[in-house]
Amino acid sequence: MSLLAASSTHTYNKFTELIFLPSLASLGRIDGGKYDYSVPIMVTYTNDPSSAHEWKNKHLKSFNTTTDEPKIQFVGFDLESAPDLPWRKDVRYVGPATIQLAVVDAALIIQIAQDDCGGPLEEMLPFVHSILDDNSILLAGVGMNQDMVELYRWIGNKDGSLVPDRPLRVDLGGIGSTNGESVGLRRLAAGVLRVDTPKSKKLARSPWATVPLSIKSIAYAARDAWTSAAVLHRLHSLDPERFSPNALRDVVRKEEEFLQSIGKPLSIADLSAQMILRKQYRDEWTELKEKKKERRLSEEEIQHMKRLKELVHNLGPPKPVTFEVKELSLLGIII
Repeated sequence: MSLLAASSTHTYNKFTELIFLPSLASLGRIDGGKYDYSVPIMVTYTNDPSSAHEWKNKHLKSFNTTTDEPKIQFVGFDLESAPDLPWRKDVRYVGPATIQLAVVDAALIIQIAQDDCGGPLEEMLPFVHSILDDNSILLAGVGMNQDMVELYRWIGNKDGSLVPDRPLRVDLGGIGSTNGESVGLRRLAAGVLRVDTPKSKKLARSPWATVPLSIKSIAYAARDAWTSAAVLHRLHSLDPERFSPNALRDVVRKEEEFLQSIGKPLSIADLSAQMILRKQYRDEWTELKEKKKERRLSEEEIQHMKRLKELVHNLGPPKPVTFEVKELSLLGIII
């Protein structure tokens, strides 16, 4: 199955930039910590597959993935998509545009699509596969299911899924969560790492497919993936038995078994279909809500609204696994 058939055939200029991100604002000393998470990190920003593989070979360990139980390593992961904004007329591509990978002391931003090529960069796809298909890499982030679904939709309906059926991933949004809601990366950085990672709505809406990205956009993207890697690095140092890569892999497997037992979708294709159906129900509910402002709804319409609301709730994404961290004496997680 070739990925190239679904990719852009335009030629493009390859680039690789090394950017030294400045220090983060410290929120206080980590008691007993041997690692300073506020220090600068080096970011490799590229659309060149050879540079991406070079980064991978330097920062990710090579494990034998042919065994049933390979040694696992965790890697921070994030995705940025070029948004469809009505006031931005010059954008030619909408969809996943960059993938970020990170370890505790370095990050990689790979440009997987760009405006001047009209879409996906075919040469980058094998590298993306080399990460997503590697069963020794545990990808870590917040909102992982949404990212994987975006990648699936990006190319999966053209020549098969870009991502494997169930890529190995862990959602960190459940760390320190007390009510089942997802904890954001900035809160995790503050509570676990004692650093501030400022977020900007303007930067979140950057034209991610327009190259080269600005330094501020690069820093925004890289820090999200880095935060996930650094949070697990810190938790592993505090509780190596519970937060080792292999232990987290086992937690993920146990959660998948539970979700399967209650009939929840596990494959990326099924999650994508569920999200589409949920949006249809939500749009229908919203339409009835608007009608309610204009006229009195019939009893049948009222009951239908209730059913739609219940369906939207039931089709919501799985909540991240909760990790209790009170005993680790972390600050800022529970608020």
